[in-house]
Amino acid sequence: MRPILPDFFRIFTRNRFLFMTQSKAAFFTATLGLNLALAVALFACEQAQPTPIPTIQSTFTSTATPTVPPRPTYTETPAPISTPTPAPTASPYPTYTPFPTPAPLPTHTPQPTFTPFPTQTPLATYTPFPTFTPTATYTTTATPTSTSTPTATPTYSPTPTATPNPTSTPTPTFTPTPTQTPTPTNTPTPTPFPDRAALTAFYHSTDGDNWANNTNWLSDAPLDEWHGIETDNSDRVTALTLEENRLNGSIPPNIGLLTNLERISLRRNAISGEIPGEIGNLNNLNYLDITDNLLSGELPASLGDLTDLRVMLLGGNQLSGTIPLELGNLSKLTSISANLNQLTGTIPSQLGNLTQLEFLFISGNQLSGTIPSELGRLTNLTQIALSENLLSGEIPSEIGNLPNLIDLSLGNNQLTGAIPPEIGNLPELRWLYLSNNHLTGAIPPELGNLVNVEEFLLSGNRLKGEIPVELEKLANLKEINIAGNQFTGCVSEKLRPILRPAIVASSRLAYCTVVPKHSPQKAALIAIYNATNGDNWTNETNWLTTKPIGEWYGVKTDLNGRVVELDLSGNHLSGTLPDKIRNLAYLKILELSTNAISGKIPQSIGSLSALTVLDLDFNNFTGPLPPQIGTLSRLKELRLNQNNLTADIPNELWKLHNLEILFLSANSFTGTIASDIGNLRQLEHLLLVDNNLTGNIPQEIGSLVNLQRLYLCGNNLTGNIPQQLGNLRNLVILCLSNNNLSGEIPAELSQITSLESLWVEYNQLEGPIPAALGNLSNLDSITMSDNALTGSIPASIGNLIGLEYFTISDNNLEGDIPPELGNLRKLETFRIRNNPLLTGCFPQILRNVEYNDISQTGLPFCGAGQ
Repeated sequence: MRPILPDFFRIFTRNRFLFMTQSKAAFFTATLGLNLALAVALFACEQAQPTPIPTIQSTFTSTATPTVPPRPTYTETPAPISTPTPAPTASPYPTYTPFPTPAPLPTHTPQPTFTPFPTQTPLATYTPFPTFTPTATYTTTATPTSTSTPTATPTYSPTPTATPNPTSTPTPTFTPTPTQTPTPTNTPTPTPFPDRAALTAFYHSTDGDNWANNTNWLSDAPLDEWHGIETDNSDRVTALTLEENRLNGSIPPNIGLLTNLERISLRRNAISGEIPGEIGNLNNLNYLDITDNLLSGELPASLGDLTDLRVMLLGGNQLSGTIPLELGNLSKLTSISANLNQLTGTIPSQLGNLTQLEFLFISGNQLSGTIPSELGRLTNLTQIALSENLLSGEIPSEIGNLPNLIDLSLGNNQLTGAIPPEIGNLPELRWLYLSNNHLTGAIPPELGNLVNVEEFLLSGNRLKGEIPVELEKLANLKEINIAGNQFTGCVSEKLRPILRPAIVASSRLAYCTVVPKHSPQKAALIAIYNATNGDNWTNETNWLTTKPIGEWYGVKTDLNGRVVELDLSGNHLSGTLPDKIRNLAYLKILELSTNAISGKIPQSIGSLSALTVLDLDFNNFTGPLPPQIGTLSRLKELRLNQNNLTADIPNELWKLHNLEILFLSANSFTGTIASDIGNLRQLEHLLLVDNNLTGNIPQEIGSLVNLQRLYLCGNNLTGNIPQQLGNLRNLVILCLSNNNLSGEIPAELSQITSLESLWVEYNQLEGPIPAALGNLSNLDSITMSDNALTGSIPASIGNLIGLEYFTISDNNLEGDIPPELGNLRKLETFRIRNNPLLTGCFPQILRNVEYNDISQTGLPFCGAGQ
């Protein structure tokens, strides 16, 4: 097949060019000419095979050109304007309450724009099958005469020899004359296989009497002498080739009886009706071509049983329904063509199992849904044609994993989002057709790597920004169309020969002799815009324009024009963070919180050596925290609350000696808190709430003397509360609730004179409540419920006159209620139930506590004066 590829591509390219420059009718004429050229090329390929392999005898006799129905005309409906919902603002210091969930972001649903688009004729390859001459066996049977009449013994001769019977009496009346039996007619013995009957049914079902050529059909001749039939040495049919033969009618179910059939080619006839499900019985079939007929109905799921099938050509019919998932079973398939049908539904992800696939043509249907990313596994693909459908969503970046791809045709759909920069990884790409979609963002400069690209069509989208100067490198480019977008700036003079002046003028662009190259920083910002669906941001003022990047919304630059701050918090970003973020080498503050960014945090973020603030709170990041984060030695704030991060906290994190704020709450981190946390001597706020951390609280935390807030709630921590926490003299909040901590509450906590909140409920703590806690005059909140505490309630608690929240329910406390609790005049919440050994009475002042459960203890209030 290799020798004819250049000729084929020249024909293919010429027909595409006709579409772009002439009328629709001229395009379809050119396309049909391409189909015929392809058929001749395939025939030439067969004749060029090595001589030891006999060739299949295909006949191309008819030159009739079928009438192609006109393509539908589409009009564009203006897309609705979405109204974004303001994103929630996260408080700087969360308390131990569930984290707020940002309001759902509005979905922008664009409306389709359609323009008829060239449809490729599939380049099919197949292995010719050997031609055999079967040997027919005939048996002659004579008809016997009556026993009273001399019988002739028949031989395979026209004149049998008669033998008279002897006479039993000596005087006969007469001598009978022997009767010669007529010469019998040769009657072939029927073949033991049902092939002849199946072919007879096929003949009648497709109006065989009016075929262009029906030589020997329904005759007694051997089957391989019937026009278009080939057989093996057992007289079984192996090929049915009736191209352009005026077949009319339907394919009968009897075709499923031709179980030795290896090749079916019925292209360019007028066959109608459905493809019979019995076709799935043809276990030896490896080539199926029913292109350009009038077939209708759904594709039978039984096609998935043809496990030897290599080529499946179904284009130019009226087939409807969905693409069967079972096609994913055809592991030997190299070509699929179903262009110009009425198929609906989605493209099955199961097609990603067809690792031998080279050609995928499904243009000109009504397919919807997204392009499955699983197609990125088909590394043998050379051509993908999905144009003229209703496909939506983004172009999967996995397309960039197809190193042999020559043609990528996705035009005339409803695709959205940015052009994936990964397309620049396709070194063999010659044709890139993305016209008439709803693509947004800028042209990725990575497309300048497509050194073999010849045609580059991006017209009729919503692209913006400047034409990247990298396109100058496309030495083989013959045609580029960027009309109908929102580009700004000027176009390199070097593109003038291939970018027509009319297109430049209609795009309100101009040619410029010198095109300033994008700085790495500007390229990084463009990459962020494209990767996070910039056209759907709440505010995108000046982005992708020619204005200085310091005037782009959320961007701040220094006196030298270098980006030092990027704040796009709550701005409706989605998608992922690109690796090109590494180019923001002077960035000091990166704030992207309260958006919907997903995917992994790129390792390249470790290249931002000037970074002091990294705020990615309230997004959808997944995967582990990259260890490269440990290279950000200047980092002071790291905020990653409310994401979906997993795995252990990397040890490299504990090397960030300048960290003051570390927020990792509401993720799925596992493993232990390393003792190296003691290296973070500047740390003031540590939030590790609601993860899956295990092990002990490291005593080294006690060396973080600047710590003001310590949140370790909502994990699976075990062991004792380290007494070294008493060294944290600046601590304001200590949250250890909802763990599996045991042992006693250390009295050393009474040394934290600045402590305002002490939360240790829902653990397995035991022993007494330290009386020394009564010395912490700043305490306004104590929660100790749901433990196994014993002993009495210390009277010193009454010294905490500013206490507002005090819960000690569900423990084993005992003894009298201390009257000193009557000093707690600011108390708003008091929980004490389920301590059955308590005695005495409650001070009358506690009646005024808004939230209390005193009535559930069974104890009375004290009398007047108590």
